[in-house]
Amino acid sequence: MTTPMLAINDLNVTYPGQRGLFVKPEGFCAVDGVSLSVAPGQTFGLVGESGSGKSTVARAVLQLAPVTSGQIILNGKDVSSPKGEALKSFRREVQAVFQDPTSALNPSMTIGDAIAQVLKKHHLATGTAHEQRQEAARLLDLVQLPSAIAGRLPSELSGGQRQRIAIARALAVQPKVILCDEPTSALDVSVAGQIVNLFRDLQAETGVTYLFISHDLGTVRHISQRIGVMLQGRLVEEGPTEQVFANPQHPYTKMLVASTPVADPERQRLRADVRRNYGSAQLAPRGSEGCPFRTRCPEVMDICHSKLPEVEKITDGGQGRCHLLKQERS
Repeated sequence: MTTPMLAINDLNVTYPGQRGLFVKPEGFCAVDGVSLSVAPGQTFGLVGESGSGKSTVARAVLQLAPVTSGQIILNGKDVSSPKGEALKSFRREVQAVFQDPTSALNPSMTIGDAIAQVLKKHHLATGTAHEQRQEAARLLDLVQLPSAIAGRLPSELSGGQRQRIAIARALAVQPKVILCDEPTSALDVSVAGQIVNLFRDLQAETGVTYLFISHDLGTVRHISQRIGVMLQGRLVEEGPTEQVFANPQHPYTKMLVASTPVADPERQRLRADVRRNYGSAQLAPRGSEGCPFRTRCPEVMDICHSKLPEVEKITDGGQGRCHLLKQERS
């Protein structure tokens, strides 16, 4: 069995509550028991609505959010809390591309200098200045940009070009894993499609592994081999991408798939009928008993109001959190 390049085991992230004289500091659980694995050179897509915890998972992997409990395994090695030289090595092996490329670039630094800065920080900027410029030109070519852009400032580039620069900087240190947190959501549709295709091309060329986070199911379907669906900090369904889209098992996943536009008018009408079955009620409050989707689920049962579903196996290598799955197996 192939060792996963990235594995997350029972990850929990709880932010401490506000303290005060008459206020009880209750923590906020952003991620609750999430487990997933990504094979080398593959892409795992993580989807869910805003506030579902998917970005917090990425931040926890990057050591930017407090890991309350659980493990983060990189290529078979526990990296849950690296320190010193181990943290520096981890920063080189795991890179990130975020939603807003503008905030990731120094507005007063040329693109060439921004790339060189990364190389110097990780002690990769060897050789003469000319050789460093050649390396910057190679990275720009890798993300399909002309070498002349190295002399420009971020303000002189389009949003799509700035995102390509962010990708080039991530690739500069030859990472094993890149965490992509909504990398196309701030871009026009046509440019977003180009960036997604670039991610695929780069993966084929370099063998890099992606954890790709997005609210756009169409994008995730295009780039991912496996997909996970998050709801209120929990992974409610996970499996091979085409299986999840063709035959979703959790009612929340069914609703998300039905919300994805399709070109066929008849199929779109049928999907609209499915969406109406779920109504518009708010999800159950976080921390309450039972399934958080019980207030909108058309298949709700009595047990859904009192007990949180456990993880159940799904045919063809998937899993999900739903009482219906256990009922089908019994």
